[in-house]
Amino acid sequence: MPYRLTFLLPIIALALAGCGGRRADWPSLAPRAGEVSTMVPRNVAGAGRCPSPADCAPPAPTSAPAAALPGLPPPVPPPTPAVAAAELAAIAAGLDQVQAAAAPARTARDAARQAARSSAEDSAAAARAEAAQSALSAALAPLAGLSFRLAALDLALRAAPDGAPLAGDVAALASRIALLEDQ
Repeated sequence: MPYRLTFLLPIIALALAGCGGRRADWPSLAPRAGEVSTMVPRNVAGAGRCPSPADCAPPAPTSAPAAALPGLPPPVPPPTPAVAAAELAAIAAGLDQVQAAAAPARTARDAARQAARSSAEDSAAAARAEAAQSALSAALAPLAGLSFRLAALDLALRAAPDGAPLAGDVAALASRIALLEDQ
């Protein structure tokens, strides 16, 4: 036998001897009492079929209010019309800033693209066109956050009983965002 195999034989023999020893000394792959979730249906009968559907059924959902559930924050009340109008004004002001920053970046991008049309892909003009496109993308980056804020406000206003009058303003801002993203 080669040297390495004779060296490994006692280690393998000890490992196999440990498998036949007392079960309490060796770790098991069976879940311990604290590791068994009540959310996972278990087959209490063993390797066969479940004895009854109740033993394998998931637990019944609780009908407790969301505020009473542990670990969850309390539900957020819908915004008042004044708070919603202020948020809409802030989003509109953010859109004005994005539009003001994007206009010169868009003009520079279009000029750089025009200059790069007749040049090779690896030319300096093509690199300037890519840089101008990146500058425009950076100028339009705040649109994602504004769009998220507008969607959250729209969802909150749909839940509010008096949020319907502001739906037109939300739609107008959403169309402004879409127009800025498409250009």
